[in-house]
Amino acid sequence: MSRVLSYEEKDTWIHRLSGVTKLLFFLLWSITSMISYDTRVLLVMLVCSLGLKVKSWSWGYKFGSAIITTLADKVAALSEAMSVLGLTVVGALIPSVIKISTPLAIAIGDASFGLQEQLFDKILTGFLPVMATVLVYQLLKKKVSTNVLIIGIIVVSWVCAAFGILG
Repeated sequence: MSRVLSYEEKDTWIHRLSGVTKLLFFLLWSITSMISYDTRVLLVMLVCSLGLKVKSWSWGYKFGSAIITTLADKVAALSEAMSVLGLTVVGALIPSVIKISTPLAIAIGDASFGLQEQLFDKILTGFLPVMATVLVYQLLKKKVSTNVLIIGIIVVSWVCAAFGILG
């Protein structure tokens, strides 16, 4: 088993310091650089920072290579999981990007039941935009041209608006 993300106990002076000491050193380092503006101090800090950055690049390459070789067989599953996550986020954004509403109402006796106000806004929130997106997606899967889809959406919107189906 790979020891990529494991703890290795070392006995160096930096490892013997407590977390509070390391934090205080970092704060002192930052405050010194902000207060002094002395070129010599800033140059020493720059050299130390660049040295740490170069060493971090080699650590990143070493650990990244080890992770890729260790998890090579799981990359497909990870990619599939990221695709599902992305589609979930896009699906959640549909009602905020696509706006469809209907002024249709159903009259039952003396009472009127507005589809948008009573059903789609309260019970089936985002139903019309999601259904429109699903319809367009299915048509795209059937290799319908995007130009035909755009013109079709415009024509259907005009016709539905003219007959009072969509608001």
